[in-house]
Amino acid sequence: MKKYLKIFVIFAALFFTAQAWGQGWEDDGWDPWDPCEWFDCDPWDWDPYDDYDEYHWEEGTCKSCVCGKCGKLFRFCICTCVKCGEQLKLCTCICESCGKRIRLCICPSGITHLKIMTYNVASLMSPYFMHAGVINGCGADVVCLQEVECRPNFNELKRLTGLSGMFCVISGKLTIFLPPHFNFEFGNVILWNKSKVGNPNIKNVMLKSTKAKDKDSQSYRAYTIAGFKDFMIINTHFSLYPPDRVRMADHIVNNETVQDYISSGKPVYIAGDFNEGPNSKTDHSMIHFINAGFEILNKQTGYYDPPGSKNWKWDHATRITGSMIDMILEYNNNPNKAIIDRGIPDSFPDSFLEVVSDHKPYFVKVKLK
Repeated sequence: MKKYLKIFVIFAALFFTAQAWGQGWEDDGWDPWDPCEWFDCDPWDWDPYDDYDEYHWEEGTCKSCVCGKCGKLFRFCICTCVKCGEQLKLCTCICESCGKRIRLCICPSGITHLKIMTYNVASLMSPYFMHAGVINGCGADVVCLQEVECRPNFNELKRLTGLSGMFCVISGKLTIFLPPHFNFEFGNVILWNKSKVGNPNIKNVMLKSTKAKDKDSQSYRAYTIAGFKDFMIINTHFSLYPPDRVRMADHIVNNETVQDYISSGKPVYIAGDFNEGPNSKTDHSMIHFINAGFEILNKQTGYYDPPGSKNWKWDHATRITGSMIDMILEYNNNPNKAIIDRGIPDSFPDSFLEVVSDHKPYFVKVKLK
């Protein structure tokens, strides 16, 4: 008798459990086959700056999302804009089954506006916290820096600006007066706002100077290619020797990675210190870029100072002398492209910028498409 009673109790327990399970499914929409139902995740415990570039989002809905807290997979999500309204730059993934918030992703439509800044920080002319202040005052999405010295300075720039970055060393030597991590490294730096533009694929290309008995004869010049999802940007610092500038321009234009982006229809930007002006009569690297389809985005108006003299000064001069050698170039065949804003950032007076570096920063805000 006790044996049959135990069997009855077991079957009754299974029956009522199944009934409760079915009732819960019917009333609450609980789906035992939905992975997000099995994980207790806090929808507000998420990091909007967490790495997301390894997740691939497709048109419409995402195939799978990852919870920002526990790292478990959710099956379905809907991209919902949180910053830019109808222009979907950033979005948050929302689980269709439970409405929980998941980690940040880039919408399939990509970014439509971009702010680029180029700045020669003149190596050790000023403390790097001053350069970081100039960068923060501009608020650019991508920053191209030239003449950065020592990796600790690079790390300090990243810390103070909150931007991701890459230090592309051109030359370096070990000093006997400093610890090993203070190796005298010199080069270009690219900083970017990862939460907006994602992470790029980066390649550094160096060319040795060809002029003998010149102060640059033993040094290298370089350009750094950063290929983002929606655009490419190249950071460079051209030589003081005109033939080397022409050689560098041709090398950039004919680079296979650059040509791949151009062929794909994605815009390509070149920013840096070109050591020549946009209308230089003796140096011709700009002509090579223009013939290849690039456009100089700097404002190209100026004046003679004093009037009637041959001393030409640019309205957007990036040097105290009135020259404009820090420029941003664009290759973009999209008919909807546009320049929204450009110039010297006005967050600080010229008197301050002239103390921080012998170059002034220059920015351009563009509409990509």
